Amino acid sequence: MSTIQETSGFVRLPAPEWITELNSKSTPTGKRLYEVSPGVWYPSVTTVIGADPEKEAALNVWRQSYGVTRAKARTDTAAARGTTVHDYLDSMLNGNAVSLDPDVVDVTVRAPYNQIKRELNAHLSEIVVNEVPLYSHELKTAGRVDLIGSWKGKRSIIDFKTADKKKTEAQIDGYFLQVTTYALCWYEMCGELIEDFVILIGNEKLFKPQVFERTIYPYVGRVQRLFQDY
Repeated sequence: MSTIQETSGFVRLPAPEWITELNSKSTPTGKRLYEVSPGVWYPSVTTVIGADPEKEAALNVWRQSYGVTRAKARTDTAAARGTTVHDYLDSMLNGNAVSLDPDVVDVTVRAPYNQIKRELNAHLSEIVVNEVPLYSHELKTAGRVDLIGSWKGKRSIIDFKTADKKKTEAQIDGYFLQVTTYALCWYEMCGELIEDFVILIGNEKLFKPQVFERTIYPYVGRVQRLFQDY
């Protein structure tokens, strides 16, 4: 029988039995796909959101102004940093001891990790799931949610991001769409509507992370139209 466990100071609820891993692959053009049933592949949430014409146009302008080669190097560095921080946070949430030796782990990883960890220690009380796949047959998409848990006493979708500059809300609009999509996937899969989400952005250049706490309702319609038009 599943039991409630104490994990790194957080209460971990019994994992839903219907959560299963999904096969995934990348296309030659870089699109991420998940196999939601035998032979049925859906594009990832981030693939669809990233394909938004306005966003792609803005990225192309940035690449040309910044320099294509420099832009790719910066993007690759940011992706590697984000993946490493995510891995450390996931390990910590799973109850493992995480020690970031300054002689081994760069400050670009240590700073975002420690910032986000402090926020979790302060405001997260329960873990429902972390780093698990979700999907929606209605939206025809799938992805991996960083964390679902109780944040300040409210069940929330929680997403980890990293950056080297302070972000405006306009710059992270895609993040809001991403976590709203996860909320809709969760609702379709288990019938629980999670209305709240939290974006935690760890930043090596700031003393504390940026924290965005919102509800999904301003974004649901946009998500539905975005995935319908993909």
